[in-house]
Amino acid sequence: TTSARPQQLEKVFNRLSAAISLAPCRNKAIVGTNSFATLAGIHQAGMLRAPITYEYVEPELFGRERKMLVGRHSGRAVVRHAFKTLGLAVDEKLVDRIYVDHIANSTDGSSIDLDGLKALITDMVRAAA
Repeated sequence: TTSARPQQLEKVFNRLSAAISLAPCRNKAIVGTNSFATLAGIHQAGMLRAPITYEYVEPELFGRERKMLVGRHSGRAVVRHAFKTLGLAVDEKLVDRIYVDHIANSTDGSSIDLDGLKALITDMVRAAA
């Protein structure tokens, strides 16, 4: 048995990193900034259906959160998901427009998070009204 609390692992790692001036690691298992994030459309679609299809451990076990990044490797499923979480009816024409204009044709390799996508959808819905 142990008294270790894995939910505190990220917090402890961040303190240690700051103390020794270690730059944030993006892909380090469990503590990396992107360890529970995905940009790939096929992974996002699977995670939206059942997170276990992509994650073998739950991020909450380590005090982390699942993140969906939206960029050129994402698909339409994450856009539809954002509509639904905003409580909006899915408008397939707007989904296609967002996908073409902001995802598929993104050439700079940048990405936004799910909250950024929701803000974009909200702005576009307001502008269309």
